[in-house]
Amino acid sequence: MVAAEEGVTREQLSTKLLHPTPMIFDEERQVFGNGAGVNVLQRLDKLEQRIEQGLANLQKDVDDKHLLTMRLIRAPVYDQVNNDIIDPKLRKERNELAHGGAIITDLEIIRHLQKGGNISTSWYAGFNKLYGISHTIADGVPQCPKMAKLLDIHANVSRLHAYIDQPMSEPIIKKCKLIIKMWESACSQGRDPAAIFEVPTVATTYNCILNDFDNL
Repeated sequence: MVAAEEGVTREQLSTKLLHPTPMIFDEERQVFGNGAGVNVLQRLDKLEQRIEQGLANLQKDVDDKHLLTMRLIRAPVYDQVNNDIIDPKLRKERNELAHGGAIITDLEIIRHLQKGGNISTSWYAGFNKLYGISHTIADGVPQCPKMAKLLDIHANVSRLHAYIDQPMSEPIIKKCKLIIKMWESACSQGRDPAAIFEVPTVATTYNCILNDFDNL
């Protein structure tokens, strides 16, 4: 006689023994198992695919940003060779890139220097001053375009002479710092920092920053 399992009646145990969980064969994975187990494998496969696609998209964004950076740096050479008039908008973007914020590029440089063990503390200190945030909690910034934009604005407004003396510069920096603090808080609590932009007040503040910066 089979003893009843703890918490299971004799009738339930008999049903389990007489009618076991049906086994199925997954031809795609060449796996044989019960339905629940195969279903778990299918979900894990889908999750892996989403992660791989997310990483591929992130790499593409970084590559695109790198190409844009190099274009802005090299464009003046071709303008001079061709005796072209430099577009004021491109001049502004290039000045911001060279002297202001380019956080995705800077993070890539820091990672590269760290791998080679050839980075000085001045990079870390300068990064903190420029963007108002430590590089140690900025790893997720490339995956959050809004935060990347905000930190670039913080750097531009706080460092470039074209913006420093503008009446709206200080209010913009204060708004940036409010969102930066919320990002830092989310990171310290193990939450997704990018989710802060789903908060209505943060979304409103972010839009104000963009609008004020465009009007400088």
